[in-house]
Amino acid sequence: MAGRHKGWRGRWQVDLTAGTATHDTGLVVYFGAALDGGVPFGAGAVLPDNVAAVRVELEAKNGLHNTPQMLNRLAREAAEIWGEKNGYPNA
Repeated sequence: MAGRHKGWRGRWQVDLTAGTATHDTGLVVYFGAALDGGVPFGAGAVLPDNVAAVRVELEAKNGLHNTPQMLNRLAREAAEIWGEKNGYPNA
């Protein structure tokens, strides 16, 4: 039986040149060292650009209790897909 997040990679657009990944929820993350004192977003050097706005939308759609887990999952997905696109399949 496939997991309920099957096909999650297709929901991400990665721009290697810009160092970003954009999820279809609108979440944009940057990769690399913390820019301007940014705080890592759950998965090493994955930094959110618009996490506050996406959080509000997720809370409205899915409920306050689910949002932290969803954001953590998105951080893990972003780190994984970034690693895969950069040739690190076990990232």
